[in-house]
Amino acid sequence: MTSCTADKLKWTEAPLVTPAQKYRQALTDLLGNEREILRLEQRWKKNSKKWIKAATRVQSFVRFVCARQRVAELRAQADIDRRKRARIANAIDALRRRRFDEAAIEASEALNLDHKCFEGYRVMGHVYLAKQEHSKAVSQFTESIRLDVKHLECRLGRARCHGVLGNWQEAVDDLVYLMDIDAQTSTYWFFRGLIRSKLRQWQGAVSDFTKCVELGDTSATAWLRRGMAEASSQRWDEAVVSFSRSLECNEIDLSAYSLRGRTFCCLRKWEEAELDFKKVLEINPDNEEANAGLAIINIPHLPLPLTDAEGALPEDPVPYVGSYRRTALRTPDVRTGTVPTPHLVAPAIYLG
Repeated sequence: MTSCTADKLKWTEAPLVTPAQKYRQALTDLLGNEREILRLEQRWKKNSKKWIKAATRVQSFVRFVCARQRVAELRAQADIDRRKRARIANAIDALRRRRFDEAAIEASEALNLDHKCFEGYRVMGHVYLAKQEHSKAVSQFTESIRLDVKHLECRLGRARCHGVLGNWQEAVDDLVYLMDIDAQTSTYWFFRGLIRSKLRQWQGAVSDFTKCVELGDTSATAWLRRGMAEASSQRWDEAVVSFSRSLECNEIDLSAYSLRGRTFCCLRKWEEAELDFKKVLEINPDNEEANAGLAIINIPHLPLPLTDAEGALPEDPVPYVGSYRRTALRTPDVRTGTVPTPHLVAPAIYLG
């Protein structure tokens, strides 16, 4: 018995190279009965040729069983994939129809079938984005990006959510990644321009909106945003041009008329400003900003002093500060008799 046990250990430790050894291992896996294995060993020793043939048959049987198991696994996986694709198709269709609850249910079912389903996380991200649940949308987009790093749509969606949540640096990082892959998409430049506007980085915002327009985005919104950034950086003449281009794209855009009117006020072009405000009132007589703009134009103010303390002609000051206040023209300080140095202050609406 000791020799059998020694043989057993020897067979276990030796590499399975011969058919007989493979046969014994197969029997060990299938039977699990030590006495039966030892008995079969003795039979093999008495008639090795016979049991080599038997070992070959056992190996064939084991391969057949493994093959059937593998086929069953593949069929089960194929069935899961089929149901998952059907769920995803239903979720995408519901998302397009703006049936967000139905889309969320279908996407959740797809994720239950496969927790690594990229499309499920993508649909859930768009559902939460549509519902304005931006924190949840960020987590879903992040999971989808983990499964597909180079998917641009999910990264853009996450950048939009970060922008709404005020995570400016994270949003810029995503947009820079997108620009590195595809610098010819105007949408990426437009969104970064919006973020830079929020951060009051006006020069950078003007650069991004200009690039957006150069890439072919000639929509009214692109021109309007560029004009707002230019006005906020006190580039009044360029802002007037941008607002005018915006109005060429959309002739009934009240915001563009109102903003151009306010910019004309900054340039002291009162007649042009009055025409823009009146145009707004023709379309919407109750527009508060246009009514306030017309009232501002008619506010009486002090005359411009002819010379400053040094005898030079004073510069033309900016007549418009804050939301609805027009500055008094430069007047000498009653205590010192000097004229204060003019400074440019952007209207509050540009700073929003």
